[in-house]
Amino acid sequence: ESFFAILKTEMDLKKYRTYEEMAFAITDYINYYNYDRPQKRLHKKTPYEVDQYLTDKTLVKYLPVIVPQSIIYL
Repeated sequence: ESFFAILKTEMDLKKYRTYEEMAFAITDYINYYNYDRPQKRLHKKTPYEVDQYLTDKTLVKYLPVIVPQSIIYL
């Protein structure tokens, strides 16, 4: 998977003293990758930004079907 290749390339490949230290570093990198690292294949957006855009677009598209007819839209 390309994510793991990127993780190995970009993450600091130092020796960790404990499993917890290594797990924290990997979790920290995953958060960076998802929330802060723009990606060329996503048109310079982060995975989180794309997810939010698609979620909002889907909600707007399907909201009238989900919400009862008695609600008035303003």
